[in-house]
Amino acid sequence: ALGQCRNELAGCISAEGACREECRQGGPKRSSDLAPGDKNSPEWPEGFGNLLRFPFDLADMKALKDYARELWQPDGTAATIPEGVTERGFTQRRGLRCTSEMVGVHPVGGQGERWSKALWASAQDWCLEQANCTGIMLYVGRHTMNC
Repeated sequence: ALGQCRNELAGCISAEGACREECRQGGPKRSSDLAPGDKNSPEWPEGFGNLLRFPFDLADMKALKDYARELWQPDGTAATIPEGVTERGFTQRRGLRCTSEMVGVHPVGGQGERWSKALWASAQDWCLEQANCTGIMLYVGRHTMNC
């Protein structure tokens, strides 16, 4: 067993020496160190181009991102709240705060939730169900107690 181990070690030492000699003579390098088209560049693996295909038969990342934005758009923002009185009797007043707030109460939505038509409708419904609710304040600041 000791003899076999010595033979394997000798083979490893010999291979290391050959590798070092190749490096000194400018032999094989890491493929990332080679220039495109270098004669020492390895061939691409079989089917490599198939690994880089985007879904929906799109050709590039920009087109894929644009398509994703179209698919996953929220159904509105606070800026899209229509002017005038809603069918539930609410009117938007931009840039104002309520004089009395329900500190720490988050009846609809949540921290970081995107504004949507459904959230606006839920807020109106919730307010109408509460005896002490006189309006809805859409808070866009960072402190979560101010809702």
